[in-house]
Amino acid sequence: MSNISGYIILRDNWRKYLPEILKSLYKSSSVAEVSSEIGKKIGRSFDGKRMAHLFLHINNEMPNEADQLETPGCYLGGKNKYDFTKLEKEMDKLGREIKENNIDYDEDTFALSEFIRKKGVSDIISLSNHFLRSPRQIEVIINKAVTQGYKIGKISDGKAYWEDAVKLPWGESRLVEIDPIKDRIKMIVISDLHIGSKYHFKAEMNDMINYGWEQGCQIGMIAGDLADGVGVYRGQQAESLLWSIKDQVDELVNNFPKSNNKDFKWYFVTGNHDLCTFKSSGYDPGETIKDKRSDFIYIGMLRARVKILDKQIELFHGGNPAYSQSYPIEKHIRATMSGTKPNILIHGHLHYGMFMPSHRNVHCFMAGCFQGETLWTIAKNLPATCGGWIIELGVDKKGFIKSIKPEWISYYEGVRTVGGWQKE
Repeated sequence: MSNISGYIILRDNWRKYLPEILKSLYKSSSVAEVSSEIGKKIGRSFDGKRMAHLFLHINNEMPNEADQLETPGCYLGGKNKYDFTKLEKEMDKLGREIKENNIDYDEDTFALSEFIRKKGVSDIISLSNHFLRSPRQIEVIINKAVTQGYKIGKISDGKAYWEDAVKLPWGESRLVEIDPIKDRIKMIVISDLHIGSKYHFKAEMNDMINYGWEQGCQIGMIAGDLADGVGVYRGQQAESLLWSIKDQVDELVNNFPKSNNKDFKWYFVTGNHDLCTFKSSGYDPGETIKDKRSDFIYIGMLRARVKILDKQIELFHGGNPAYSQSYPIEKHIRATMSGTKPNILIHGHLHYGMFMPSHRNVHCFMAGCFQGETLWTIAKNLPATCGGWIIELGVDKKGFIKSIKPEWISYYEGVRTVGGWQKE
């Protein structure tokens, strides 16, 4: 049989043979080897030159350059003889075109990472066939998953591995510098929103935020537990409206209030509920939130600081309840090395509100919460102090805090309306 006959068969039926072509590319170290493998499949001889023409034909059938997927030497270890750098193959068993910009990476990273975790090792071709994505798209999704903290190892020999361990950067303090606005800085300070819980006080939270904007607040701080998480305590599922961390993050991304002031930013840390999936899968929802909401600045897990000129504000999510509400704050400051203490401490996690001025030269706030009582808080005798802070700082030209004006906004049974307060 001639080379031409084999080429025509593949040219006219390339979608049918595309999975075999991809498998051959991963198995082979040269274009000639790929041609030999494909020739065996179709019962026709097929040389490397015709293979190059076939790739170009496939590329020509995809008129939109954005849809053309690359088939470079990565498949052949860089040893291929021909130039395929502008060519990518569209991979779909059903023959339909799949564009990268139509991929829901959040959905795919969850599913794909779970698949790899269960298998331990998965080759890219198997993943392509299972998820109906091209190999290149699978690699892009895996790389996205890795940046979000999933425990997927580096792709090697066309395979993705599930790592047994991953570095846990909990408590790393990343310093973010922000410029003061004139000589007054006004902040909205909230914590422990627990979005996704049946007991999340959404109306109260929205009202608190809108009140802060009415008062001219320029920045916002959130001290952790933006989402309620999953499996944090026994019986949590019965108290959840949204049963997956993805749904909870989507709810925040889509429905958390947005300021008319484009310069307004939320600085936040993730809390233990946010990070419930981090130990098991490596997924950090803080990364998704900051990727999808440009007004959210993710500064760290559990503990991080922002710097205003020469002064530091620490967001901390942790500690244990004690006989005295001030004790967790005192213990945290006592455990901080001398000379490294922040100027302001915003403490989340324990769900109550309190202000303790100038304790060892640190202005301390318990940030409150926007979640009612749960099985966990009742069992631990934890309060559910619904509310947040408006904090106004007076800063001199050198950045020193010369005055501090805290305003606690408390919610009991309702939210504000035009005519006053409305009971829920």
